[in-house]
Amino acid sequence: DDERETLSRIVAASTPEEAIKIAKARLDSLSNEPSQRKEPLDVIIARMKQMDASENGADLEGNPSLEKALRELYDGKWDSKVLEPAYWLEQSQDSSLTVVDGFTSIQDSSTGTDRFPGASQARESLEGKGYFVLSDSSRRWGHTGDDRDQPSLAGSVERGMARLAALGWPPAFVFAYHQPWIIIDELFDLAADIMGTDDLAIEPSVFGWRLDVPGAGSGRPGGQGFFGMPHRDFTYDETFDEGGNLRALSIWVAISDARVDNGCMYVLPKEFDRHHDRPGHPLHLRSAVAGSAPGITEISFPLPGGRPMEAPAGSVLGWHGNTVHWSCACASDAPHPRASLAVTFCRASLGRLEGNKLLTRSEVRALDLR
Repeated sequence: DDERETLSRIVAASTPEEAIKIAKARLDSLSNEPSQRKEPLDVIIARMKQMDASENGADLEGNPSLEKALRELYDGKWDSKVLEPAYWLEQSQDSSLTVVDGFTSIQDSSTGTDRFPGASQARESLEGKGYFVLSDSSRRWGHTGDDRDQPSLAGSVERGMARLAALGWPPAFVFAYHQPWIIIDELFDLAADIMGTDDLAIEPSVFGWRLDVPGAGSGRPGGQGFFGMPHRDFTYDETFDEGGNLRALSIWVAISDARVDNGCMYVLPKEFDRHHDRPGHPLHLRSAVAGSAPGITEISFPLPGGRPMEAPAGSVLGWHGNTVHWSCACASDAPHPRASLAVTFCRASLGRLEGNKLLTRSEVRALDLR
């Protein structure tokens, strides 16, 4: 039972690093005598590959780096080179990504009433619909015109994610580099304009996705990180305080063009969400659940009310923490897979969110990526 629990936790891990920590903790709890290792690693890995991993779990079939790391850990040969900046710079060749110490080069970009262009429009859309799409921000970070090879911040991150994926690393490992943090740092301005306060912090589980094209090796529609199940990130009470002030804002950045054919997000406007502000209702956190038969999803909202959130690379999308949203899959004929970053902003005075210590802007800028 202990081994099965450990394997389940490894399969559900979102990164190789997390899976390695779980495996190492279990190995350390066992005696160093070979006789205590009841099964060869090949048997353990074979069992892991057969387990029904969650949609967001570690995929050994499509993640050779994780399998290699587990084998090295098991044999006592874990190579710490992954902790060195030179290793990640080598992996990011041709992507223009960099590894630096801190964010001293980043300056506040305050201009006019809104520190972040379009913030007033975003705030108005949030209040009325529960979500927003700022396509104009693509001029800030996105590609220039139709030339996908034109250098840009989003383009560098996208190429880096593609490179990491080709090497077997999850796309979220792009946060080992400076460029995604530049985007998050500037998003503090947008969040401040929307939430009406500079007392802000982010929930530390930032994430990155690059969906796989069907048949490209993942064996799962949309690839790792594909959230096809409609859901809320937080309850209404977690999203708003007693005075109705917003305290949890989900922000999503399109690193590639996001389209219906490559896996864009969908959102349910609050006018169609009868459980939007009813946290005590049993269906509030059950917008959709797995049905009684394979491949069947039972939903508790009017599906025709859903809206696709198509946007060019560099666009910023956001929604209230209690807004229902989901992703569609990447089609085999899509010109490129959807890539994106996501982060949750909340009031720093909360201290913690879901048990995680929050990171203020100054703490984000002080991160040592080396």
